[in-house]
Formats: sequence, structure tokens, C-alpha cells
Amino acid sequence: MFHVKHSSTNSTPKNVPRGTFSGRQFRFVFTLLLGLSSISLAQDEPPAPAPINTATIANPTVRAALEMPRNTPADFLATVTALIDLGEPELAAQVFGELAQQKLTAAQQAELVREVGPAALQKLLNTPELSAAAAPFVEAAFAAANKMATDPARLEKLIEALGSQQEQTRYEAFAALRSSGEFAIPALLDAIAKTDDEAQQNRLREVLIGIGKMATPSLVAALDSPSESVRRQAAYALGQLREVRAVGRLGALAVSEPANSVAGVAAHWAYQHLTGKPADSREVIVALDREIQATLNCLPPNRPTGDGLIVLPIDAKGKTIALPPAEAGIVYAAHLSRLRSKLDPSDEAALRRALVLSLESQAIFAAREINTSLAEELQPATMPTAELSQSLHEALSGNYHGAAEVLVDLLGARRDVAALYPTGGNVSPLVAALSSPASRVRFAALKAVMEIHPASVFPGANRVPPLLADFARGNVGQRAVVAYPNTVRAADIAGLLAASGLAGQATNNGFEAVRLAAEPGVELVIIDLATIEPPIRETIFRLRRQAASSNLPIALVASEGRLEEAQRIADDHCNVLAFPRPHSAESVASIVEQLRKAAPLGSATAEDRTAQAAQAVKWIADILANGPEFYDLRSRPGEVLSAVEQTGDLTQLLKLLVQLGTPASQQQLLEIASQSAAPIADRQAAAKAFSESVKSHGLRITTGSLLAQYDRYNASENSDEATQKVLADILDTIELQRREANANAQIPTTNDQ
Repeated sequence: MFHVKHSSTNSTPKNVPRGTFSGRQFRFVFTLLLGLSSISLAQDEPPAPAPINTATIANPTVRAALEMPRNTPADFLATVTALIDLGEPELAAQVFGELAQQKLTAAQQAELVREVGPAALQKLLNTPELSAAAAPFVEAAFAAANKMATDPARLEKLIEALGSQQEQTRYEAFAALRSSGEFAIPALLDAIAKTDDEAQQNRLREVLIGIGKMATPSLVAALDSPSESVRRQAAYALGQLREVRAVGRLGALAVSEPANSVAGVAAHWAYQHLTGKPADSREVIVALDREIQATLNCLPPNRPTGDGLIVLPIDAKGKTIALPPAEAGIVYAAHLSRLRSKLDPSDEAALRRALVLSLESQAIFAAREINTSLAEELQPATMPTAELSQSLHEALSGNYHGAAEVLVDLLGARRDVAALYPTGGNVSPLVAALSSPASRVRFAALKAVMEIHPASVFPGANRVPPLLADFARGNVGQRAVVAYPNTVRAADIAGLLAASGLAGQATNNGFEAVRLAAEPGVELVIIDLATIEPPIRETIFRLRRQAASSNLPIALVASEGRLEEAQRIADDHCNVLAFPRPHSAESVASIVEQLRKAAPLGSATAEDRTAQAAQAVKWIADILANGPEFYDLRSRPGEVLSAVEQTGDLTQLLKLLVQLGTPASQQQLLEIASQSAAPIADRQAAAKAFSESVKSHGLRITTGSLLAQYDRYNASENSDEATQKVLADILDTIELQRREANANAQIPTTNDQ
């Protein structure tokens, strides 16, 4: 609300229905906005501090500032800010002390914000000599102003006053609503929908135009309103505001509405007013495609807020959400894509794009616990497997991890083995998802393959065993790449990442940073502006060009003198944030925290990794017990065992060691059973598991291992009875197996007889 720059003039183009205010120079009577004629100082306050003796001030400009009349709070604040600008913060603090002694009412506080603007109050917070004392005062003033601006009863009265027979009353209501800025927008749109009075609707539209570009996002969203009156007024307003980014939306409305409807007429006028030519379906499709691509290339649909977020309306009533620029672009592009697909339903590529972007938007909203059903109208659940697979290919190609995860789940739920076989290329999109840079997508693809449970080998099946082992390890070692021109400093920063649960990999070379960022498990990149080979812009371009790092959050750090340069480079890319060089563990942790907030969808949390590890171990056990054999897990005992060992689940580990039945697995059972420091119950369980393995797979240990086990038993004469029994049971198992093997070897065959 408080950042609106009001235009001094406001004209209505020809042929646009006018309201009371069109074509006039507005007279803003702001005192009546709050029902106050003026604000005077409270009379019952303690005596103000002794006045400053201006005669002792040598600088005539400073003296003149101090001698300005101070009758209202705004007068006091004007003097304070003038003194700050003149480099006299101590004198400014004295004058502010006089203002702070006055107990302003909420109405007075709100009027002060309106009269002087938020920048003047913010200046107090940015001045060290005043910031501590001014903080409560400024906070209270902003809170009062916001409360006043958003008061529904007040807004309702002001909207009603727009229809007054008294011109002065109408002007005053207009001024008050306009000064309420974004807070008034939902009420204005709602009022348009509720009234049949066209003149009043036009007045309400003119208020929206008076609010300016801040109203644009809500006006664009209002083009989808179920109210034809709202659609009409929104179209006229966007044309009058000359909002060129709305051309595609206006064109879509123009060609989809009946030509003689009031909304259609308004949309046609606005489109022609902005483009100079009538709305045509083919031209509108081109305009929408152009805007979709621009938005996906990180050209934000709206101006970012002070904290770098983009505010987007969620519905046509003005409800909004603030998103990072990349996510806001996807949400907006998804809406444009759905409009585009309706204009030409025969374009299968456009339908797939609409589906993928809608699913990605749905995932973005779900991450913020906002329930939506953006993709339902596109009916992905009823699509043929081949069409879903093609959509998955597009999601993977665009690194839309949220959409890819949903599409993978849909394919897995069908248990259609056709999803595992390619129609082009080396592997199917589902199998390609096993190598996605997003761990949640990789796991979803692994789950889908397990659900399909193919009976025969498929292209890319060799990707499954190492991925099972990777997830069984819990994806340990989440990593970050650190690139600095100085290797020692890079290593120092990499070491500080451990406090954030990251293993840092240091380099002083941009090419190496790009290579490292392509490896699995990389969560983020920290790169110094001065990193060489190649220059920093080329390095970031390479990071963004390769699929594995295209969406990774990147911190671009710079020395104090080059921070603005780093910010300019960061502004040219999605998910690149500029920071001053960190010099402490706290500053490194702060960078990591901000990068994690910018992490793309599909990044696994610690809780995700724990659950994924447990499930992967179960899948390994099931494959070992029931197949399919073509995964050949027994030829990878090292990978399987190292993964399961890290889960810390001894029962599961022993079970898998029995199922593996390899020399290495039997040897590991012997090692666990023979550990003198281990709890006796664990050793007994391992000895029992060894016996089960020998019964199922035969004795697989080497002669050296067998002799070593006898040596262990002989050396246990001074051990406790339980230990001696465990070692004796192992030897009993070995000797029984050897006797049975010898007996079987002596039975003559039929041919021998």
C-alpha cells in the first residue's frame, strides 16, 4: 500500500465508459480520509524537552530547519528528516524526542503515515542515532495505517460514498480508497460484482486505475471472474493502464467471449488499444506463446516486493500469494498455458505443456499447504500410458520436478509394463526418471518400477541396483560445491558447511565446479564472483545449461566493492542470490538457510531420506527373496551390505546377509558373531543367521576363514560360557555342513553303477 506512486493525471481513452472522475483533475482532500480536520499536539503530556538554542547553530541551513514551525506530528517529522539529510542525527534525535513524547491516537498515527509517506519513517530506522528509540514509534504507526486501510466497514462506507450526489464527497471517497492501495482492491472488485449500476461500476474501475500498477495483478486475475461486469471493468482498466503484459490474457478473453457481450467488447477494445489491431485467434495464440516463454525465462509477471517475492492472485477475488520469481513464473505460465490449450485443443504439444506446468504449479501450492486442482480439467488420470510418458519426458526435460513426481506416480499406479519400454531413445521416460537430479523424483521412479514388477529385463534395468543401494544408505552425504579463487579459502568455507549438515567440495576452478555440481546429492552451490576459468557469467551459464544443476540454488558471493556487480548477475538468473563474502560460521549458515528456501521442488528432506532408506532396504530384501533375478543383487554384495549397514538395523542386516548367501555375506556373519565387544544377543543372532545361510546356500567361506574360526574358538578358553557357546555353534554348523557334503559326494550315481 505505502509504495504506490500516484499519477498526477488520469484520463479515460475515447469510447471507454466513464465514471464521475474521468477527464478531471482530482482534488484529494486527505484530511477527511480519516475524519480529521487537523492533528494537534496532545495537551496533557509532560513538558517537552528544553528547546534547542538555535542561536548557537553556525550552519544557517541547519538553523533554518530547526526554526521551521512544528505544530503537527508531520511538522516534527519533516524537521527530523531534514536534519538527518543535513548530517545532524544528534539534533534530529532531540527533535524526535519531542515527537515521541506525544501519545498519538491510532487515527493520528495512520494520518502521519499517509501524510509523510513510509520512506520518511523508514529513514528513522536507518539512522543509528535514532533507530532504537524510533522502532516502537514507527512500528505502531505502520500498524495503525494498515489497520485503517484494511478496515472492511470503512472501505464499505467509502465505496458507498462514491455514489453520492455530492461531488466533493465523491472526490474525498475516491482519494481515500486510492490511498488504501492494494488493501482496497478486493473490496472494489467485489463491489463491482454486486452492483448493477454501470456508473458506479465505472467509478470503481477508476479507483482501481488510480491505484496504478499495484492493481494490475488483481485486474489480470479478474479477467477470469465469473462476474461479467468484473471481467468487463478489468479489461477496460488494463487497457487504460496500458498493461502490455496482459495482451495475451485480454486476447484470450476477446476471442472466447461472445463478440457482442459487454466483457467481449471491453476485451476487444483493450486488446486493440494495446496492439493497434483487432483480436484474432492466431495472433492471440502467438502472443500467449510469447508471454509463456518470457515468463518461464524468469521475466516476472509483476514487480517483485522489497523482499524479492512476486505477489500473484490465487483467485479472481483478489486473494494473493507471494512466491520466489521462478515459482511465480511457473504458476503464471501454467495459467496462460491452460488458456492457450483451450484456444486450440487439437495442439497436443500445447496440452502437454499445460498439463506439466499445471502439475508443477499444483506442487508449488501444495508445498505451501494450499489445496488446488489445477490439472483436473486436463484429466491426466485418463490419458493413455504413452501420452503420460511423453508428458513425463517434457517434465524431466524442463526440470519440473513436482510435475515429474506426480506423472511417475500415475505411471506406477497403473502397473503397465509398457511404461518401461521406450518408443524412442535409449530408455523410457520412467526409466530416465531414475537418474533425475531430484531425489524425490528418483525415489518415485524407483517405487514405480517396484510396483510394475516386470517379469523380464527392460532397457535401463541396470540403473535399479545402485539406486536401491544409494537410497538404502539414506542418501548420506548431502553435498555442496564451493568455488573460490583461493583454494584454502574454498576449503575453509566447505568445512563450515558441516554445521548445516552438508559435505562441502572445494575447488578454485569454474569448470570443476560445474562438473562437481552434476554429481548426485548436490544440494547447492556457493561460488565467488572472482572464480576463474571460465569467467563467472560463463560458469553460471554452464551450471544452468546442464540438467543436473539447472535448478540448483546458487549463492554468488563477492567482496564489498563488487556486491552490486554480483547482484546484477544474479538478477539475470533464476535461483541465484547475491551475498557479501561470508567470514564466519554464522554467515555461512545464513547463506545455506536462504538457499534452502529457494530449493527447487523435488528436494528430499531429512525425514524423506529416513523413510526412503527403510523402504529401499525392504525392496532389497524382497528382491533377494522373490526376484526378479535379472537385477542380480548378489553380484553387488559390497554395495548392498554397505548400504544396509548404515541403517543401523541389525535384524534387517542379518536377514539380508542370509538372503545374499555369498562368501562375503557369510564372512560378515562370522565377523559379527565373533566380536567380543558386541552384545551377546547380537552375536547369538548372527550365529543363528550364519546357520540359516549355510543351510540355504551351502558353506561359502574360504579355507582361510574356516581355519581362522577354529583359532577363535581355541582362543576362547578363558571367555565366558555364552561366548564359548556362540563360537561352538558356528563350528557345529561348519562341521555338519562338511559331513553332509562328504556323504553326498560318496553316493554313487546311476552311471557309476
